[in-house]
Amino acid sequence: MIRIIRPPEPAELAGIRGAEVARLEGIVHPGRPPRSADFGTLYAGPSAGSVLFKEQLWRAQRYKCGWCEHMDVLRNRDVEHYRPKTQAVGQDGEMRVGYWWLAWTWENLFFSCDGCNRFEKNDLFPLRDEHRRLQAKQAPPGPERPLLLDPASPQDDPMDHLVYRPVADPGDWWVFPRHGSVLGQWTIQVLGLNRDELRTLYRQRFEVDLRPGIREKQEELAAAREDPVEKLPAFREKWRRYICSMNAPTQRFAGLVHDIHDHHFPPTLRRMLGLDWRRP
Repeated sequence: MIRIIRPPEPAELAGIRGAEVARLEGIVHPGRPPRSADFGTLYAGPSAGSVLFKEQLWRAQRYKCGWCEHMDVLRNRDVEHYRPKTQAVGQDGEMRVGYWWLAWTWENLFFSCDGCNRFEKNDLFPLRDEHRRLQAKQAPPGPERPLLLDPASPQDDPMDHLVYRPVADPGDWWVFPRHGSVLGQWTIQVLGLNRDELRTLYRQRFEVDLRPGIREKQEELAAAREDPVEKLPAFREKWRRYICSMNAPTQRFAGLVHDIHDHHFPPTLRRMLGLDWRRP
């Protein structure tokens, strides 16, 4: 997971939000929580058949799921609500009324794959303290302290909380909480970031796409270190172009790609040889 730069809110959304929140407010009451059918699809675009807002999110996220970074198609995929709209399941497993008033709030929307949204996160939204959950129509973040990373948060870069490492078999990569991050731990659990199908994709990304290039760079680096005066400057420039491409946010599973290279070319080596480095 990497940080998402969400585009500016579409001009059409403010009017939709005002009308839809007012409409839903007339439906919702303590004995009648909202249902999925109450929301319609206007948070995806300004007409029933449109996916304009979803497409804007999809393109801004570089055609990837905002959670797992699986590169996905637009059609039949989801507009994900960070704070769930119908009901919210907390850290204690108890079900509560969701954040219905935020269903059309731009800062609450992402493009997501089915695996992360429908089969893993669904209505889960754990907090550090359930007694501080937002009340109806209260603006976030308020007193809440979510245990789920927000990939578009300006405060929390997901890469500060999540790290990919090889486990047992060098080709088998798992995601772990970086430095024991509680946010990282809960995010991995809630989104199933180590589920079987994702780990298969991690392995393929490493074995098929990355390992040959890494071996080539390791061989070139070994040759440059044998003749540092003549060869190391040229290798540094070649490395700069290589890592600029590899650690670009457009890469599929960019967080994984970054950590694979960080593992094979560790910081102490990069500092010693003056090799460029960057985050996606």
